[in-house]
Amino acid sequence: MKKTLLAALCIRGGFWIVFCLGLPLVGVRLAGEDLGSFFTFPPIVGKIGGSGMVLPVAIVYWILQVFLFLWLLWPRRDLVALGTRTPQGGSKGFPAWGFAGILWLVLCWILAWGRFEWFGWGQKFTFTPLWIGYILVVNSLIQFLRGTCPMFARPKLFLLLFPVSAGFWWVFEYYNRFVQNWVYTDTGAGAWEYFLHASCAFSTVLPAVYSTAEALRGFGGLQDRMTGPELRFRRPRLVAWVVLSGSCLAFLFVGVHPRELYPLLWTGPILVWLCLSTLAGQAEDLGAIVRGDWRVIWNWALAALICGFFWEMWNFWSLVKWEYQVPYLHGALVFEMPLAGFLGYLPFGLECFVVTRLCGIFSAE
Repeated sequence: MKKTLLAALCIRGGFWIVFCLGLPLVGVRLAGEDLGSFFTFPPIVGKIGGSGMVLPVAIVYWILQVFLFLWLLWPRRDLVALGTRTPQGGSKGFPAWGFAGILWLVLCWILAWGRFEWFGWGQKFTFTPLWIGYILVVNSLIQFLRGTCPMFARPKLFLLLFPVSAGFWWVFEYYNRFVQNWVYTDTGAGAWEYFLHASCAFSTVLPAVYSTAEALRGFGGLQDRMTGPELRFRRPRLVAWVVLSGSCLAFLFVGVHPRELYPLLWTGPILVWLCLSTLAGQAEDLGAIVRGDWRVIWNWALAALICGFFWEMWNFWSLVKWEYQVPYLHGALVFEMPLAGFLGYLPFGLECFVVTRLCGIFSAE
């Protein structure tokens, strides 16, 4: 049974690679553009210009977002209480390794934002240690509140997430070659140093979001409020075909019209995967949303948003950092990120969930 499931997931993953990674290159080639710049390494990301705020676009964007959230957050019957709560059972005290994690986090934070001459050699390598500290602190909090934490409850999965996370974020770096929404500054590295440094930094993404999502599950009052519309479709396969077709067209043209299609960077990968899963007769387990139970969606979306806040905050005063250039919505900056851009973390959280769940399947946990 498991071999059959793994084979089906591999086939589905192959289609996802063709649609989400192959179609952008096909579109650029059909438009007659040279593909050489998309294969350079380190990647070449230049200033695209015209990335300011276009007021009519921003107004329409925020009106749509307000209506979306009103629809999602409209008071509904408490359906979540019918589900299973996260077991509560705190430990004897805050773990000693948690205090060590806090000290490590504070030290790395100081080194990341400071400009100490004696530490000039390591100034640009503080991102990964800083996020290791974050992961340790969050897991120690979970350990204190529940008596166990992801690091110890599912060690095989937790360790697997680090290398998978690196590959996971390289996909978004690949997308950025088409849309050029962020630019890294002061890297000053050759190809191998860039790859190793970046991969280490990227490896902390999934463990951080996973740990934060698990921490949110420990707040019962919050969980009881994670309801939403009872989302069901009369003809799910037809909906899947329509959404898949639209997403594939968008991926085909994203390299030709990046200023208009760049939001696909965050929504397209999850939409394509959900559609492929539905068409395969194995709809992705996003919680019992047909009953109004949105805990999985909200936990992971909020976890990514929380991590996003720390990503942007710690980035702001770091030596090696990224800067954004977001067409039409580049305004009302919070640190370096346009306020509208933070909403991109919500679907990103669902992509983190899907990848983490798949890692759990492949790691037999």
